[in-house]
Amino acid sequence: MIGKKSIKYRYALNLEDAIVDIGAVERLSENAYWCISCGGDMIPVIGEKRRRHFRHKVVTESCSLETYLHKSSKYLFLKVYKDCLTEGIPYEIQFYRPKICKRCTTIDPCTMQHVLFNADITKHFKHVYLESKDGQFIPDLLLSSDASQKIYVEIAVKHFSSSSKLSSENKIIEIKIENEDDLSLIRACRLSEDDGRIEFINFERKAIIKDYSSECNKTVPLFILNPNGSSTIKMVSWFDYEKLIKNEKSYYKVLDRKNPSTYKRELEKAHLKGLKIHNCFLCRYHGKPTARQHEETGNSIFCKFLKSLFTSNEAVKCKYYRADQSVFRNYKKV
Repeated sequence: MIGKKSIKYRYALNLEDAIVDIGAVERLSENAYWCISCGGDMIPVIGEKRRRHFRHKVVTESCSLETYLHKSSKYLFLKVYKDCLTEGIPYEIQFYRPKICKRCTTIDPCTMQHVLFNADITKHFKHVYLESKDGQFIPDLLLSSDASQKIYVEIAVKHFSSSSKLSSENKIIEIKIENEDDLSLIRACRLSEDDGRIEFINFERKAIIKDYSSECNKTVPLFILNPNGSSTIKMVSWFDYEKLIKNEKSYYKVLDRKNPSTYKRELEKAHLKGLKIHNCFLCRYHGKPTARQHEETGNSIFCKFLKSLFTSNEAVKCKYYRADQSVFRNYKKV
């Protein structure tokens, strides 16, 4: 809530109608200062113990803190932005744009999380005007480029941009100011959408398209059949999959899920396709270990011929391996 006693005035106007920060006023200064809100005479208070501030020479009820905050923000932005232009200091804006990864060639580009786009607007917008009419609108501040591009900077204390201004398609940066401390947003020379007090309206949020594979978390279950007949399912990133499929000696298939029944189904399908595959799940001698045996060893196969526990890829080097379609349970050839 805005109230007259909630702050002490940090800013005032000087003879040149320019905003002055109390921090820049020297002790015993004889310069004249005026209130940004009501125009009344202001006295700089620069004590040893009390916080520096401007105060009214004559207290008046007509001075509005809302008006003070609104006008102070406008004057401050005007000064800071002009200083940036003069001294070659960047004034940055940051707003979110979608990012699209174009790394993979076998699937459509992936839309990833949004990225905070950073731009120094002083590189293009070389002119700043206070309350300058632009068509039917008078923005608080108008930034313009030599190419007639425009950005409205609007200060919102209690009143926000009108619906007609919002629907005008003009680019608008709206800065929400509730107290004097919020003016630090303007002094920081960076307005970021990460801050809830800053809103970017009608800005083109064109996707940034490039290789984001280092940030990719898109994975797929992949059935892999190696040249020696061994096989596995593992989760791989899509761009790793594209690297793998360049190895023509192996067989790969992207699956919809990763689980034991899917693995067994792909084993059976590979065998029925005539691919070289040796896996105990396809062998007439394979059996299921007890729950205790599986828990203790982690092996998924009990060989009825050798009376021992194995992993399913043991079939690659087993001379007793006999693939037998009569034990297939997960895939039926149509």
